[in-house]
Amino acid sequence: MSRSQAILLVLILKFKCEAQDLCDGNYMTIERIRAGNDVALVCDCPFGATPVAWFKDNNETATFTGSDIYTVHVLSADDGGYYSCRCNAHSKCFLLKVHSQITHCQVLPTIAPTGGTITIQCGAEGYPPPNTCYVIVPGLNKQLDIPLNGSFGTVTYSNVTLNNSGIFTCFVNDFDSGYDQQLVSINTYEQPKILQFNYTIMQKSAVLTCYISYNSNPYSIILLHNNTTIYANSTITEHPQENSSTIDTKYIIQVSEQMSEIVKYTLTIGNFSPADISQYTCQVGSLYRSMEQQSAINVTAFFPNDTPATPFTTTTAGGNGTSNTPTTAIIAAIAAVSVTICILACVIAIPIIVFKKAQKHASKEAKVRS
Repeated sequence: MSRSQAILLVLILKFKCEAQDLCDGNYMTIERIRAGNDVALVCDCPFGATPVAWFKDNNETATFTGSDIYTVHVLSADDGGYYSCRCNAHSKCFLLKVHSQITHCQVLPTIAPTGGTITIQCGAEGYPPPNTCYVIVPGLNKQLDIPLNGSFGTVTYSNVTLNNSGIFTCFVNDFDSGYDQQLVSINTYEQPKILQFNYTIMQKSAVLTCYISYNSNPYSIILLHNNTTIYANSTITEHPQENSSTIDTKYIIQVSEQMSEIVKYTLTIGNFSPADISQYTCQVGSLYRSMEQQSAINVTAFFPNDTPATPFTTTTAGGNGTSNTPTTAIIAAIAAVSVTICILACVIAIPIIVFKKAQKHASKEAKVRS
């Protein structure tokens, strides 16, 4: 080891020991410098006093500069803290505060249905590090507190309403590291709902009716037969042919508004036949999601030449219920058969009774003559 290296080692060891006692609580505070800037710390050493040793947060490792200026380039939160310098018997101490900065602000999902839950994420840095992020939610008369674990935190908010649509504000407001904010927006919407889905069997047709509420928001509604979309003026199995000269009007779809924000969607099936007995589904969706809710019913009917169908259960938006069943038709058929049997019995019985009475009368007359 050379003499100059030995002298430098002695200085390092000396500064290591003295660095702990250089400041004695006396620091020059450099307030709230924003991240990204350069900061120059000046030790104000006596003329010609070199080398200058710099310590950060009482770290045992010293940084030596050829002058009494120490520059922190592109400041970040990690650069905040305590600095001290030493040149000969002179020393100076600094407390560098880095302005708070919101690094992350997000609300998921960005399009939320009413009654749903959203997650709010917030990240913030600074020195001293902020320990809480705050969120202002539109339509809510209080702010939400998000504790930061390190520099990141989340909170959930349930039962979203239409009033919560708009601008969310994430902010930090630390006494030492200052205020910063970031904005993010979300949309909330009312889901269209199926109020009722039922059907009626006519003499030669069936009418399926789906009632929905949509709360002034754009909506979509379709009917399906065995998971295949039914198109107006077409067959179930084939889409309408644009160039066809004939139009099949077996399926007629009508949409009408019953009252404010309630729609009646009607499908009329003409020439209703056994082939039309099956499951039908009503589906509603919103501008944001293709399908929000669906309800299915099994359409059936009694045809004289067919085996009577069994009763079934249908699902509607309001719960489970029983749809029209062939019970009435079965009872009517049984009654008709009973009446027919009674008529036949009467037709057969009357002549027998008349014959027996005539035979008895003839027998009496024969006895009188004798």
